[in-house]
Amino acid sequence: MKYSIVIFTFISTLLLSQEVKFSKVFKLNKNDNASKLFENSDINIYYEFSSNDKDNSSGKTYKSICVLQKGHNFSKFVDVEKLKSDSLTQVFSQQGYAGAKEVNQLLRHKPLWSGIVLKKSKNDSLVRQNLVASKICQYEEIPPRLDWKLVNETKDVLGYPCRKATVTYRGRYYTAWYTNKLALNDGPYIFKGLPGLILE
Repeated sequence: MKYSIVIFTFISTLLLSQEVKFSKVFKLNKNDNASKLFENSDINIYYEFSSNDKDNSSGKTYKSICVLQKGHNFSKFVDVEKLKSDSLTQVFSQQGYAGAKEVNQLLRHKPLWSGIVLKKSKNDSLVRQNLVASKICQYEEIPPRLDWKLVNETKDVLGYPCRKATVTYRGRYYTAWYTNKLALNDGPYIFKGLPGLILE
């Protein structure tokens, strides 16, 4: 059975729009999509995520905070605003409906990055969930084989001594700074496979 983390699918579309307010007479009935708690996280690592507009014509950079929730068998990477929205949706779903007050609360949380990446340790698989044409699409795949190049450079990130590594993934070049002082083989988005936690 596939599980959807967002219960009210049309709200995701509204979150991407400009400021919208609903009148008090608005009511949205309960959706039958289900959510599932795989496990609680043992540690949460927060990352700053930045993005330019698609053609970078404005030169504006948008920033958001994403979190890597690391448990024993799973890790989940998600925009914090999406996490807040999903938590509110879960609460409102238990009420049986969401009225104008609840929908307006949801609209305050606009994620910059609407995807979710769930890494499964046991069978080494990756579950992705993305919003495509106002619909939630979820699929599972084998994680990409990342051919990390370890570079002999160091710097401190948040007081941790870090080493540099680089990789090319889907035509883009990435630089990671990881520390072996935190023995977690993980990092943001789909990235992992270094001898320590990716901090930047």
